[in-house]
Amino acid sequence: MKIVEEKVLAETPFARFVELEYEDFKDTNKKWFGVRRSTPQAVIIVAITEDEEIILVKQPRPLIASDTIEFPAGLLDIDGEGTLETAVRELMEETGFEVKDAEVLIGGDRGLVNSPGITDERVSLVVASGAVKVREPLANEQTKPLLLPIDTAYETLLEMSKSEEVGYKVFGNLLLLKQWYAKRKDTK
Repeated sequence: MKIVEEKVLAETPFARFVELEYEDFKDTNKKWFGVRRSTPQAVIIVAITEDEEIILVKQPRPLIASDTIEFPAGLLDIDGEGTLETAVRELMEETGFEVKDAEVLIGGDRGLVNSPGITDERVSLVVASGAVKVREPLANEQTKPLLLPIDTAYETLLEMSKSEEVGYKVFGNLLLLKQWYAKRKDTK
């Protein structure tokens, strides 16, 4: 596949709505519409506290006119800051927690495509343990931390999703965290 032409239809400080003309695998030119992020690389941090609670955030999402429950996340928008550093910073900004141990689980510096039918955003997943609350979240983040015991978090979130907006990635990321955390506990 090859991009033949790209037209910017609308632009904001955070994203551009574009019309793409591309050549498909049959050498046929086609059109596609999508969103290019000004900073297309993002990171999600899935952290667990010393008390074995997962850290989520509740935050407003105007496009769906609701608050959502998600793992803390953010854009790699500071020059020279890598995936791991961004994740740890975002966790602190959105929740007030710092972590003792963190590692990039999937995505690395390149990230994995998030929703390639509509955006060029790529996401990496960082997992962390030993999180301790050291301050309140930054006021401009508009986030409210939510702590759930890791052993019952999946079922609790399923129940919550019946009446609240829970990001679908929460469930898969929670399973990855539980698998990672179990392996870590077995090796210690």
